[in-house]
Amino acid sequence: GSTGYLLAALQGREPALVTGATARDYEAGRAEVLAGLAEPGALERTCRSPLGFDWTIEQATAGTFMDNLIHTWDLATATGQNATLDAKLVEACIAMFLPDMPERGRASGLVGPEVMVDAGATAQDRLLAAMKRSYTALEYKSIVRRLRAQRPDLSLSSDFIVGFPGETDA
Repeated sequence: GSTGYLLAALQGREPALVTGATARDYEAGRAEVLAGLAEPGALERTCRSPLGFDWTIEQATAGTFMDNLIHTWDLATATGQNATLDAKLVEACIAMFLPDMPERGRASGLVGPEVMVDAGATAQDRLLAAMKRSYTALEYKSIVRRLRAQRPDLSLSSDFIVGFPGETDA
């Protein structure tokens, strides 16, 4: 996990695959990472990123932050919870990572194509779109924008058939 990666980077070793970790393990790892980050010169040391390039431990820490923030949205979306991210965290993430990191991720094949958003999109939508995260409305609008760029006179219509899983005509 993220604490294992950062702890390995701080200790100058390769991260090990962790399975079966508990919340207590994560908390212990978090405490070790925070102590390691507080050491003089720790943030300037370099390590290998998960994408295969060298970066500073400061950048690795920021990368872990971005990864956790994006996966918080993934988990909330997948479980039907409120997926609104803290606006200050989103802005901090954008300041650190856009546009460079998503492009590095795309170059490595780990991040899909950017989802196009309107110029006035929220900071959260811009961040999620850069990381190929979308929800139905965002994805639909992106497709429509691409189509209209090719065919400005394009007209669209939709039919919606609503039912419930397992529903039959009977």
